[in-house]
Amino acid sequence: MSPSNKYFYRCFSEKSAGGLTCGLKRIGPRLSKPDLSLHFKHHKDRHNTYRPTALVSVTDRPIEALHRAFVKHYNGGEVPSTIWIAIISVPATTDAEKLYHHAQQLADADIKFKHEYLFEWQIPDQYVEHIISVKTLLSRGLDLKEYLDHGDDKRSLPKLSTFISRVAEGISNDSIDGYDFGRNLADIAQCFGARAPVLEIAWQILYDCPPYFSVMTEDGSEKWQPYTKDFSWILDGIDEGIVDFWLTDSTFILDHRNFVEWSESMRNEVKWMWVDYIVDLYHDICAGTNTDYVYKEEQRLKEYEENIEIEIEEEAVAIGL
Repeated sequence: MSPSNKYFYRCFSEKSAGGLTCGLKRIGPRLSKPDLSLHFKHHKDRHNTYRPTALVSVTDRPIEALHRAFVKHYNGGEVPSTIWIAIISVPATTDAEKLYHHAQQLADADIKFKHEYLFEWQIPDQYVEHIISVKTLLSRGLDLKEYLDHGDDKRSLPKLSTFISRVAEGISNDSIDGYDFGRNLADIAQCFGARAPVLEIAWQILYDCPPYFSVMTEDGSEKWQPYTKDFSWILDGIDEGIVDFWLTDSTFILDHRNFVEWSESMRNEVKWMWVDYIVDLYHDICAGTNTDYVYKEEQRLKEYEENIEIEIEEEAVAIGL
């Protein structure tokens, strides 16, 4: 994590018009200003379901991406394993070199686009720091059930502003002081895994909390300002919860070390299998033998390598990466 980087979050699913690529399903040259304006005009039309654009939308708020992801699950009935949140980290650049556009600038300073940013055509792979599924978040205990509305045989998340207020109130009502508030934020961030910028996520959720929210106490209800009351204690709670009690914990360090050694050995095994295959292929070509076996062996190795990567990813998730 670098303070000079700009972090974005994108929620997408199998039902989305595009994942990390635009809805046009292709890559093109940088858009001219007139083309950019036209694509944004279609993009901001919420009723536009028939005209895909060259724009890929992201937010600078992790809590918004979390809300979108669980709305897809609870409100839309989508399967958790088919919904993902991508975390994007882009180095700081000059305005002329930026790979993204601030939607608010394209919308004539409309406040509702304050947190939305747009990439043209695709989000480059090198800037995707981590991708996590709703299935994994659920398995780590982040289900957001306490923030659901309950209707006739249906549970659904409320609109974003209400959701953010409920999250802030829920965290604070479980806390007796600022330190515990920070520890609760750390617990949420930890669900994203050690490969995610977890400190950044916890801090950003804190910054996105409303300036005032109701906190239930033994004496009733009071107004509480996270930026002025116990703020340093909140930051201490975040840092200790993530760094001291997790990332530098001896159990996690040992699990991670064992995982790295095991995953490297598995990948090295696959690498040498490919070396043997290439040697056999060379001899078969020189001998002019039947290539059917060569093709089948190539497919077998590809499938084996894919299964190994799935196994490695499952183990990474299991130890909290």
